[in-house]
Parts: sequence; C-alpha cells; structure tokens
Amino acid sequence: MNVTARRGKLLALKFAAIQLACTGLAALVFLMSSGWNAARSAVAGGLIIALGTLVFAWRLFATDWPAASAARGFYAGELLKWVWVIGAFALALTRGGMEPLPLLIGLLAAQSGFWVAMGIFK
Repeated sequence: MNVTARRGKLLALKFAAIQLACTGLAALVFLMSSGWNAARSAVAGGLIIALGTLVFAWRLFATDWPAASAARGFYAGELLKWVWVIGAFALALTRGGMEPLPLLIGLLAAQSGFWVAMGIFK
C-alpha cells in the first residue's frame, strides 16, 4: 500500500469517527426524549452513513493512482456506498424495527459530521 492510500484510509477513519460522534449526540437526545428504541434507530442511521464513508474510502484507495484508475475507484466507491446506504436504510425500516424519524435524523447527523470533518481535516 502506498503512502497516499494509507493516509487516505486513515483520513476516512477520522471522518467516520466524527460522524459517529455526531450520531452519538443525536442518539443521546433521542434517548432522553423518546426512549431506547428511538436512540437505537438514530445510532443505526448514523452507522449506515459512517459505514458508507468507509466503503467509499476502501474502494477509492484500493486502486493505484494513475488518473484513469483513480477515477474508476472513485466511481466504483460511490456506487458501492449508495448501494450500501439505500439497502441498509430499507432493511432498517422494513426488517430492523427502527423508528423512521430517529433513523433519518441519525442519517442527517452523521452526514453533518462529514461536513464538520471536512472543516477540521483540510
């Protein structure tokens, strides 16, 4: 693994950690206001997004860095991320017994964490 790929994967882990921290705050609010199942739903939503970030980074940094290879890694990573996010969200709603609003708020909290991380890790 080259240095760029190693740094990219480490950066993705940092982004996911910030996303999970934001998810934890949302889950804490739901735990205090609506109970355990709402908090669990918010955590599930945040995990979906954070794992999507890691799936994207895993695929992106699995390639070498010539331009064509990097572009294929980017597109494949983005496609895999969205397949994961849509599939996991659908499963959480249909089979997981998650509450829809906390699940969505958890998703949004984690995505907000991504934007916060972009400001922190330039």
